Amino acid sequence: MKSPDSLILAFGPFFADPQRRTLTHERDGVLPLTPKQFDTLLFLAEHAGEVLDKDTILAHVWAGTIVEENNLSQAISQLRRVLGDDGETNRYILTVPRKGYRFVASVARVSEAPSAAREPNVAAPAEAVPPTTPPTPPPPTTPPTPPTTITPPRTTRGFPTRIHLAVGALVLLAAAALGFVLKNSAGGGSATQGAEKSVAVLQFANLSADKEDEYFSAGMTEDMLTQLAQVSGLRVVSHSAPAEKTKADRTLAKQLGVQNMLQGTVRRAGNRFRISAQLVDAETGKHLWAKSYDRDIKDILIVQSEVATEIAGALRAVLLPRERETLARHADGNPELHLLYKQGMYLVTNGDRLTDDRERGVKLLERILAIDPASPLGHSGLAAYHMREPNYRRATFAEAFAKAEAHVQRALESNPLSAEAHTINAEILARAHWRWREAGQSSARAVALNPGSAEAWTVHAMFGLLPNGRTEEALAAARKALALEPLHPNARLTVAIILQKLGRFDEAMAEAKFNIELHPTFRAGKITVQICHEQKGQFREAVLAARELKLPWLPPEALDEIDAAFLAGGAQGYWRARLKWAQIWDKKDSQGKFHVAAVAAQVGDLDLAFAALDHAIKERNIYLPMLKVDPWFKPLHADPRWAIAMRRMGFD
Repeated sequence: MKSPDSLILAFGPFFADPQRRTLTHERDGVLPLTPKQFDTLLFLAEHAGEVLDKDTILAHVWAGTIVEENNLSQAISQLRRVLGDDGETNRYILTVPRKGYRFVASVARVSEAPSAAREPNVAAPAEAVPPTTPPTPPPPTTPPTPPTTITPPRTTRGFPTRIHLAVGALVLLAAAALGFVLKNSAGGGSATQGAEKSVAVLQFANLSADKEDEYFSAGMTEDMLTQLAQVSGLRVVSHSAPAEKTKADRTLAKQLGVQNMLQGTVRRAGNRFRISAQLVDAETGKHLWAKSYDRDIKDILIVQSEVATEIAGALRAVLLPRERETLARHADGNPELHLLYKQGMYLVTNGDRLTDDRERGVKLLERILAIDPASPLGHSGLAAYHMREPNYRRATFAEAFAKAEAHVQRALESNPLSAEAHTINAEILARAHWRWREAGQSSARAVALNPGSAEAWTVHAMFGLLPNGRTEEALAAARKALALEPLHPNARLTVAIILQKLGRFDEAMAEAKFNIELHPTFRAGKITVQICHEQKGQFREAVLAARELKLPWLPPEALDEIDAAFLAGGAQGYWRARLKWAQIWDKKDSQGKFHVAAVAAQVGDLDLAFAALDHAIKERNIYLPMLKVDPWFKPLHADPRWAIAMRRMGFD
């Protein structure tokens, strides 16, 4: 595994490799930079978000050499030309008057660049001969187009597995029964540097007479988070607890790791709405900004952009030209379609037990397409719904993926900058097609387009990075999701799953218990405790935890037999009894072969494990994307059949 200092720095379509000392574009290959220009870029990117004074940069890049400030100015000028920055739009390097420079793009550390970016097609010039013609900034990349067909597996009678919110992540843990464990550093958030420019967006309270307008206040909260997250000078997190149970004080601020909090109320009546919002310094209780808006509903997007702009100003965060453009685009959107989308998604998302609500939500999303057949909002919303259909026993996974994929492609055709569409596309590419590299590209695009989306970062971690064994990068992405929503159970769950893949089971146990304290009804935490006991060899504790959970694949009679087998035969007795019941469950659940393979690996029956795994691969079992990094399958790694299985799944 590469050390952090040797990882490639990725920003936008560019990749800076500190070992090869090259800057590459994801499609155009190596770009021309002198050694000092590359050193300057690398130093800025490694300190992204920080204002670096000129003397500091000169001392680092030209260490031991007497040079003039003009050398740095020339290097910055050439870097801007190569990166496509100009005097009006600084997407990467911003000049801070009388101070220095700040690298403003989001930077991620990755183990490798896309294949095109690894093709050296431009020779770097000598130090004394700068290029005479700067390269033309490349156009935005378009997303890969997945195959149009998906081979269906057997009819699924098992459990839902979409890791979209808490339900999906829970099932990846549950259906494997011992597969996907929560693991994360215990405890809440902490204060960070630059806290004066950090803000938590609390849930806006719904004061409307009609409770049906709950979607309106929820949508307002989500939109404010998204708009503020576009401002690179702010660190933005959300707090998902209900407004009536939330108090903006220093205790909550410490939990979330922020200095300031945005809270407000929303009231809607017919075609009018009223928003009252306040920005509060949590330490002092001082109101830094407060304003009320009483407007026509058609102005809703304009108001949201205005609020984001004014809050940035109140916190003295500089809005870059591209960020102003993003807010302006939001304000110019279609408010009718936007509200239909928010209401439809609210009903689809919160209607897990209410079929009527889900159906109403789908009809609202379909109404968007009746108004505008090319609407990326309508297509993205319906794609998200179809990904949930297996949860409701409305479709097999293959059928759901195919329907969702059709809508995703329409959404991307209409708007290649749709973060929602890229997020769903990444999951489809990974789970349905096993096109791992393209899944990573699509998920990376999603987080670049909407850096404030915890869901986008979660999908990037789970389906863009983790399947390829890039666990450290996946952990960083998952922690980004957790930083955005520190108290959200699914954000914490994602971090936990990845840490489990790293074999840090004690942390998983602690994090699961912390999650249970915060969210007693969130079942995934309790499942994690049970699995952690198994992985630590604490089999009696695992049985006790399973009894409390009442898992369908481990009924009381199974647990009685498994407990007795452990007392009589130790660990081997435990796993042999578990294998018997895994095979019984396999007859009821079409995805059960993954479970059989995992338990057979613990027993040491490699022939049975590989036979079950072969069956799972032929059926494109939905639990396989994490196979490469799943510790349950380590007993199979030394067998030559493991390498064959990896190649069949398209892993390098």
